[in-house]
Amino acid sequence: MKDNGLAITAVKQGAQDYLVKEQVNSELLARAARYAIERVQTNRSLQYRERRYHALFENMLNGFAYCEMIYDAEGKPEDFRYLEVNGAFVRITRLKDVEGRLVTEIIPEVREKNPEVFEIYGRVARNMSNYT
Repeated sequence: MKDNGLAITAVKQGAQDYLVKEQVNSELLARAARYAIERVQTNRSLQYRERRYHALFENMLNGFAYCEMIYDAEGKPEDFRYLEVNGAFVRITRLKDVEGRLVTEIIPEVREKNPEVFEIYGRVARNMSNYT
């Protein structure tokens, strides 16, 4: 019982696996080692892919902004927040330090000059959420 409580606590704190001292045998030990190696390989693969994506994102010639759409109580798009932008976006738009900020904060007149932008972006965001 004591080992089960310790195991549950360990998993809650982020442990990926555990072995009970009195129950360890060569098969369980080999399995735990195999799982540990697989996790390391998976983590390295993910880190490699993340670095590759980030390099592509930062070095592409087109400006790119990853945004979060914000909807009102009726579900109508009312604003969006910049989550991440690449260098080309900054060079092309001359908008700096936009990450984490609302478009209406950065470009206050956007709603008056381009009222359709929120509807268009909202439609794209809704359609993209169907694919995730």
